[in-house]
Amino acid sequence: MFVRYIKNNNNRTYVQVVSKSSGRYKVLQSFGSAISKDDLQTLTEKAKRWIRKTSGVVEFNFEDQETLFHNLLSNITSHKLAGIDLVLGKIFDEIGFNQIENELFKDLVLYRLVYPKSKLKTTEYLLRYAQKNYSEDDIYRYMDKLYDTEKEQVQQISYQHTRSILNNDISIVFYDVTTVYFEIDNEDELRKTGFFKGRKTSKSANCIRIVTQ
Repeated sequence: MFVRYIKNNNNRTYVQVVSKSSGRYKVLQSFGSAISKDDLQTLTEKAKRWIRKTSGVVEFNFEDQETLFHNLLSNITSHKLAGIDLVLGKIFDEIGFNQIENELFKDLVLYRLVYPKSKLKTTEYLLRYAQKNYSEDDIYRYMDKLYDTEKEQVQQISYQHTRSILNNDISIVFYDVTTVYFEIDNEDELRKTGFFKGRKTSKSANCIRIVTQ
């Protein structure tokens, strides 16, 4: 359906709603004629309202699309990021971390990978993009539980997965020295000097060599 205009010899413009089928036009509704531009606009609006009411289709004025999209987006308070669970969640399960039966553990691991911020910022991110309402206290309480009852299991899962992908050949381990380091005067088989992020002039070790049997 669409609005059709027919101009007569008497300078009147007739407004109709028509449909087209098999190359033929069919008049569905007539709305009279107009001479002035204002009258023509009034009849056009009536015809468009009739189309919307009859077909149930809402028409948008794309000449004002900037305002339309602004109003639409301003009413969106949250949306779900599905890719995090679909991609990182699968890796999480393949490693074996799904043995830890705590949803907060998985959320902290996945969402802090894509958004490595503070615990407070993590709760805000989870609420906005996953619709999960945790408090900062929830995270701190779980961190205590993780350390007291699940730390050994997490370490064992990580170790076994690393062994499996490296064919049991683990010969060197790197660790973060952002805040933790030790100073040495001479290198040996266990301690190697490296760059210290605190920019001290003394030497510091940035890796420990572990030899497995």
